[in-house]
Amino acid sequence: MTSMNDLVIVRPMTDADRPEVARIAEEMPESFTPYGRAAILWDVARHEAAVALVGPLVVGFVVWVEMYAEIEILWLGVRPAFRQRGIGRRLVVEVERRVRHQRVIVVKTGSPDNLPECDGLQSPAVHRAIAFFTRLGYETAGTIHEYWDRANGAVLLMKPTWRRDADHEPKRKGG
Repeated sequence: MTSMNDLVIVRPMTDADRPEVARIAEEMPESFTPYGRAAILWDVARHEAAVALVGPLVVGFVVWVEMYAEIEILWLGVRPAFRQRGIGRRLVVEVERRVRHQRVIVVKTGSPDNLPECDGLQSPAVHRAIAFFTRLGYETAGTIHEYWDRANGAVLLMKPTWRRDADHEPKRKGG
């Protein structure tokens, strides 16, 4: 029997994918504000991005930017009808695969709610995002108050991309 993971293809985003990415963001008002939806389209034109397809249908997207020794995942979205099927994980793993040479991947998540500072963390969408990235090995590094604007903070999650092994450990004297 074929699983959903067998049907999903992840590939670089093209200009032709942008309208579908916009539709996915519109299907997720709990995660993306109107400003966020506009910013996604601006960012996909300027940064690295990939899409997940099931057949010809774009069912998810991820956008990231390389900054010095880190990668920041800017946007991640999966059509609601295709959630809980490993598509978001596949998109994040694709980013990790492409950027292994970097030192750390950073995710900043916040709330679409206009609540004081980080009180927007009560938002179910924010809780889902934090739980999702935590399951993928990301650790909460802290909160940044008034990050998005004066009323909304962000949660900072990080994951190192290098492995500690014998090839990367410093040599000890006499050993």
